[in-house]
Amino acid sequence: MIKNISPREADYLLIIFEIKNNEGLPRNKDVIKKLKVSKPTASLMIKKLCDKKLITREKEYIFLTRKGLLTIFELLWRHGVIELSLDYLGLSPKEACNVSRTIELMIPFDTLVKIWEKMKKPLKCPLGFEFPNIYEVDLSKKYYICGLETLLSRKLNIHKRKLWLT
Repeated sequence: MIKNISPREADYLLIIFEIKNNEGLPRNKDVIKKLKVSKPTASLMIKKLCDKKLITREKEYIFLTRKGLLTIFELLWRHGVIELSLDYLGLSPKEACNVSRTIELMIPFDTLVKIWEKMKKPLKCPLGFEFPNIYEVDLSKKYYICGLETLLSRKLNIHKRKLWLT
């Protein structure tokens, strides 16, 4: 269960995951290019993620730790559950995806589990992206990030406060 992670930290983790899956070993400069942030900004966030043991650094490369990968899988699951719920309520799949990316850290884990179970534990979002089963996480499975363009297009500095989840 995610604790003490800000939306901005989540964005960085997801971008590192995306680079790893599609371009090879992520480096600081890759994160800077994808997120369009300055080198000092990226370096500070990379240090924070290292301090939280979500990533490690070796020379110029960034590696996700087990804790980091589990956090990413929970983020993907949260996004999928919320997106499906909003789609069910009548939002278009794209709208549901955009809103999900904005609120995925705000809804308590236990609430999302109840929603997911009520929907009979689906594992595919309305846009067709598969997301992890939160109870049976396969760390070797490759997942794609639904809403990546939303993540890349929004300004990361709008998320200044940390969200504490239980």
